[in-house]
Amino acid sequence: RFQDQHTSPFERTGIRQWDMTLEPLPETLPFNRGGVPLVGYPALVDEGSCVARRVLDTPGAAARATRGGLRRLLGIALGPEIKRLIQGISQTHTLRLQYALVPPAAGLLARAPLELADEMLLLALDMTFLEDRPPIRDAESFQTRLATHRGELPTRFREAMTLVAGLLGQFQPLRAALSASQPALWADSLADMRAQLERLVYRGFLRDMPFSRLRQLPRYLRGIAWRLDRLAHQGSRDRERMAEIAPRHQDWLARFKQARTEDREDERLEELRWWFEELRVSLFAEGLGTAFPVSLKRLERRWRELGL
Repeated sequence: RFQDQHTSPFERTGIRQWDMTLEPLPETLPFNRGGVPLVGYPALVDEGSCVARRVLDTPGAAARATRGGLRRLLGIALGPEIKRLIQGISQTHTLRLQYALVPPAAGLLARAPLELADEMLLLALDMTFLEDRPPIRDAESFQTRLATHRGELPTRFREAMTLVAGLLGQFQPLRAALSASQPALWADSLADMRAQLERLVYRGFLRDMPFSRLRQLPRYLRGIAWRLDRLAHQGSRDRERMAEIAPRHQDWLARFKQARTEDREDERLEELRWWFEELRVSLFAEGLGTAFPVSLKRLERRWRELGL
C-alpha cells in the first residue's frame, strides 16, 4: 500500500454503502513523490463491519482487495435477506461440524477465521454479483448490479453449499489416508501431498479463493487421491517426477513467503501458484486432464515472461 500525502486525500474509512455520495473508483491514481511521477491503484478494502478506500501498489492487489470490499458492501446492503437465507438452510449445521475438522491456515496464509456460513455467503455473493461480470467502479453500476441480480442469491448460496459439501467430503478421507501409517519409502511423497493439501483446504480458503479457482479444487483433490493410490506401483516414478519440479517449486515458495512477509501481493506469484497445481495434475494424475496445456518447460517459459 502507498503511504503518501498525495494519496491520503483520496483515502476514506467507515464506508457502509455505495451511493451517490461516494465518488467513482478510478483504475489508477497518478501522483508525484519528490518530483517523481508515480501511479497508485485505488481499491475498496474490507475492514470487517465496513469498507475503506485505499491506494495500493499493484493492479492485482487492488483487484483482489476490491472484490473483498464489494462483497462486504453487498452483504451490508442485503443484510435482512441474508439473515433469512442462512436461517432457512438446515444443512449448514452438518457442514459446520465437518468444517470444524479442517485445520487452520499455516504460516503466512493465516488470517482471522470466519464462521462457515459467512464464508459460504461471501462465495455466494461472488458468484451472484461479481464472477464473470464487468468491474464495478461507481454507485450507479453498484446499485444496478444489486437490483438486477439480488433475486439469484438463494440459488447461488445453495450452489456454494453443494460445492463446499463436495470439497469437505473429499477432504476428510484424503487427509486421513495421508496421515495413516505408510511405508517409510513413501515419506517424501506423502509429505509433499500433505503440504499441497494444506495449501488448498484450510480454515478460510472459501474466503481467500475466487470462485474461478474454487471450482477447480475438486479436480486437484482427486489428483492427490489418484497419486496416492498409485504410490504402491509407481513409487520410484513418483519420486522422480517430484524431483523434477521441486527446485522450481521451492524457488516459487521462497518468493511467495517473502512477499507475504513484506505484506506485498504479487499477482505473478499467485498466477504461478495455479500453474503448479495444473502441473501436478499433469505429472501425477494425467487422466484427469488440465485446465490448459502445461508442462515444466511451459511453466519455465511463463516464469520468464512474468519477469521473475
